[in-house]
Amino acid sequence: MRYAGRTLAAALVSAAATVAVALFSAYRLADAPIRGRLAGPDPIGTLASTIALVVALIAFYRLGRSIAADAATARPAIVAGVLGGALAGLAGGGAQSVALSDYLGAVLAGYAVPPEFLAIALGAYVVVATCAAAAVAAAITYTAWHRAKATIS
Repeated sequence: MRYAGRTLAAALVSAAATVAVALFSAYRLADAPIRGRLAGPDPIGTLASTIALVVALIAFYRLGRSIAADAATARPAIVAGVLGGALAGLAGGGAQSVALSDYLGAVLAGYAVPPEFLAIALGAYVVVATCAAAAVAAAITYTAWHRAKATIS
């Protein structure tokens, strides 16, 4: 693939931001009560998640613009977006699942939920996160490619 380096770079930047948020969430949940309600929305966590989202948007937007410089059709931009987004989603979703599994396991143990349920639920989360990230990254990369082509023409 001609754009593999750029695609991998966008995926790594996006995944790194998501992994950082997952680690932050795990750190914050380490002191959270197993029973009862959590304190409420975490403004710092929300800000960290928003920053991670913006980082991912910028990474894939720049990928689309860089592909527009030498790709005549949208296909390379869409493929790069799908592959890069899938890599970022797999890394980010996997990190979130691992980081939160201890807390969620402790909460579910209090409700007599079998541990297999948590493994299945977290596995499904990783699949959904991977598919969603691939779709969103492809859309962003295509949009950037299209806008760059419009200004070039």
